[in-house]
Amino acid sequence: MVGYENLLAITYHDGLPIYDSQQIKMKIINCGGLKMGHSDTLYQTLYEGQCPVSKRSSISWMGFSEEGMLVTMDDAGVVQGFNFKIQQWIPILDLKNKYPETFMNVWIVGFMENEMLVINVPSSCEQPPLSLKSLYKREKLCVPLLSSDSQQSKLDEQMIREQFLIDHEQYRKDLWEPLKHFRGRYEPEKVLSSSILDAKEMI
Repeated sequence: MVGYENLLAITYHDGLPIYDSQQIKMKIINCGGLKMGHSDTLYQTLYEGQCPVSKRSSISWMGFSEEGMLVTMDDAGVVQGFNFKIQQWIPILDLKNKYPETFMNVWIVGFMENEMLVINVPSSCEQPPLSLKSLYKREKLCVPLLSSDSQQSKLDEQMIREQFLIDHEQYRKDLWEPLKHFRGRYEPEKVLSSSILDAKEMI
C-alpha cells in the first residue's frame, strides 16, 4: 500500500498463481476528491484491475514518483508505470538490460524528474548500509522493446516513452490543479506537494 497526495494504491492477491504467474490486482482510490454535489462521495475508485508482473516473480517495490507517477518493480527487474489516462500498465525499464547479472541487487530509492534513483547493494547485504545512502545513481527510463538496435526501434521507444510522460503530465493537470485551487480558497492549511505544477509548462 502506497499513497501520494489524495491517492491510495493497494495491491492484493486475487487468487492462486496460474501457470507460474501471480494473480495480483491493484486498487487505486481517490481519498480526498472534490464533492461536486450532495450525492457525491469523497472516496472514488479510479482503477481496480490487474497489476502485471513477470512470470515466476512478484512485486518487490511499489511507490509514487515525486510527480505522482505510480510505479512497480518485480523480482525479474521489470519496472512498470501506470498510465492513468488510458488505465494501462506500461513497461518503462528493464534492469536486466543494463545489469544482467546483478539486477537483483538494485535498490530503488525513488523516482524524480522521470528518472529512477537506485543504489547498487553489495551481494552480502539484504539492504543498503547507511554508508551508501547518498551514493545513488540516476537511471533514465527506457521502454523495453523486442529489438532496440535499429534506428527505427530507438524512435519507437522514444515515442512510447514521451507519450507516456505527456499523458501523465496531462493527468496531473486534470486531477491536481482543481484540488490546488480548492485548497487555496477553502483549506489554506493544506498544501500540495511542491512537485504539483501546471502540466502546460511541462509539455
